[in-house]
Amino acid sequence: MDMHSYRTTASDKEYRFGPFRFDGAQHALFRANARVVTSRHALAVLAVLLEQHGRLVGVRELIERVWPDDAVQENNLAVHMRKLRMALGDDSRRPIHIATVNGRGYRFVAPVDTRDVGMLAPYALPAPPCRAIGRAGAMDAVLALCARRRLVTIVGPGGIGKTTLALTLARAMAMAKEGGDARFIDLGIHGDARRAIGDALRPGGRTILVLDGCEHLCEASALLLDTMLATMSGLRVLATSRVPLEMRGEALHWLAPLDTQAAIALFAERAVRYRPVDANAPEVAAICARLEGHPLAIELAAQRMDTFSAGEIAARLDERLSLLRSYRHGGLAAAFDSSYAALSASARRVLCGLAVLPGAFGMGAARRVLASEGLDAASVADGVGELVTNSLLQATPSGCGMRYRMTATVKPYALDKVDEINAQRAIRHASSHCIASVVS
Repeated sequence: MDMHSYRTTASDKEYRFGPFRFDGAQHALFRANARVVTSRHALAVLAVLLEQHGRLVGVRELIERVWPDDAVQENNLAVHMRKLRMALGDDSRRPIHIATVNGRGYRFVAPVDTRDVGMLAPYALPAPPCRAIGRAGAMDAVLALCARRRLVTIVGPGGIGKTTLALTLARAMAMAKEGGDARFIDLGIHGDARRAIGDALRPGGRTILVLDGCEHLCEASALLLDTMLATMSGLRVLATSRVPLEMRGEALHWLAPLDTQAAIALFAERAVRYRPVDANAPEVAAICARLEGHPLAIELAAQRMDTFSAGEIAARLDERLSLLRSYRHGGLAAAFDSSYAALSASARRVLCGLAVLPGAFGMGAARRVLASEGLDAASVADGVGELVTNSLLQATPSGCGMRYRMTATVKPYALDKVDEINAQRAIRHASSHCIASVVS
């Protein structure tokens, strides 16, 4: 069977397992709505194993399906299997997803939810990636906004749970409205967002459109959406974004981190697949407090229960969250990369400069720290505003003006950027010194 044949077999299906989603039509793997980066052959191996989940797939069968036109050895398969396990956060000794049967082959052992997507593949409303723990208040608030406005945007940083909340609400709204239809567009995936919006919607009837990742929404797409809202009376849009869309009639809900009890419940639920967890243990509370209720960070910490105890995880989280860095693809760094990429050069300098400040600070402190970077007061104020808009900085009113704070999940990311910049400066300095020595 050639590559095209197996791609066709998987192209009308979507596979969900744990926090992951494999889209057969796009031949892409996603975690927490972030695309997981790995080799195309690793994804081909995954597609075959998912298609045959629960069944032992022999080594030769895998090789013949993934490399039908090439003569490859078993070590080629082993290389891409390691890449796949790394992408899934799996461990061959204690497999969560893929079990090895020595000398015979591999079996996908995690529970899989398979959906026939068919012709509506790009726009069918998928199931939420996980249960929306601790979000009852947010659901009530967003539903109240939806009752008054036809465009509601859930805003927050990457990994805070916007997509899970939006899909959960859209499903409930579609079931509550007789004859209602629901559509889903991930704007981080569709290259032509304007075409995707146009293709997903049809005139007449009631439609709930979930627009996910609207920080990617270009101006032309926003204009099209605005026109459709004006001309299609039955259309309601529930959007997720790291920044407000600033469209006419938009209502905003800023999604907050989980409270302490919900954060602990999330950690316990995700960790139980590795070992039983005492939700009342002080170490679990310490982990959730250190991560400030950030759902994706908590899920990634829970995954490390495959190797460490809760006490060891709590202790190692002080190491600039290095414990979570091995899950970079689809992890914390990936959750913030697109927000960082959207920043102006000046705002990036402001982010890195403010990363050294402990706790909350005012605009005066920000200006003093960034003066050494050559930024004037206006540039600092604009940069701080840009960071707040992109959910990379929290702003809270106080008696003496606004106070700003970088969360425990954003700060390590910003400090890593500082290290990258310093390393680049050191390389440039060393190169210049070397060139000068040669010339002289």
